[in-house]
Amino acid sequence: MTNVRDTPAGQSLTNGREPVVESTVLERPSMGDAIAQELARQIFNGSIPVGTRLREVELAEAFGVSRQSLRAGLAQLVHEGLLHRAPHRGVWVPRLTTEDLEDVYRVRLLLEGEAARFITLHPERISVLDEALARLRRVPDDAQWGTTMESHLAFHLSLVDSVGSTRLSRAYRQIWSEAWLGLVASRDHAVQATPRGQADSHAALIDVFRQGDPDRSAAAVHQHMQSGLEAALEFERSTSSEH
Repeated sequence: MTNVRDTPAGQSLTNGREPVVESTVLERPSMGDAIAQELARQIFNGSIPVGTRLREVELAEAFGVSRQSLRAGLAQLVHEGLLHRAPHRGVWVPRLTTEDLEDVYRVRLLLEGEAARFITLHPERISVLDEALARLRRVPDDAQWGTTMESHLAFHLSLVDSVGSTRLSRAYRQIWSEAWLGLVASRDHAVQATPRGQADSHAALIDVFRQGDPDRSAAAVHQHMQSGLEAALEFERSTSSEH
């Protein structure tokens, strides 16, 4: 593969063919990416609560960036579902409805349930989950909630990725941001919110996987996720009654 930097000035990479794309200089990571990552971090750890409207002028001043760069970062998060945008209403952090939460967890269960069946039938891949669990156990007891949940979801990503299907992993990542928002809704659940509680519940899943019964593994994933869904639904109902 030809490296652009190794090509003499003026020499075409296409050898006379019509170029597929126009030449340009790409910079990574971009300022838009950095803005998106920082906003996502603050949303995930609860610094920016669900329902908050984000004002461009205020954000641009806080981050010391141009409005153009800010809009690029906002557009990225809108595409991922972490922010919503509407004409004359601006951009805000959405509050998932009961229907939204149930749908997100339904999709997660379909994907993770099949991954659980697969890894049960291929126990040599469970080591990937052992590594994810070890990272979760290393999260200090006084860690921020967002740090704990990052390791939590990383475990579930490892479960899906263990199948080795790029399409399955891509489908799971498409609901990644909404899965985060669902977890934000259950952040006050005392046991689930602690690193030790998270580690213990995920260790129990691995124990079931090692027993070699794929149906039982899928059922364990369902039960594991059900408590999170119930906590999120309880939060959604309580906040709905306040509006």
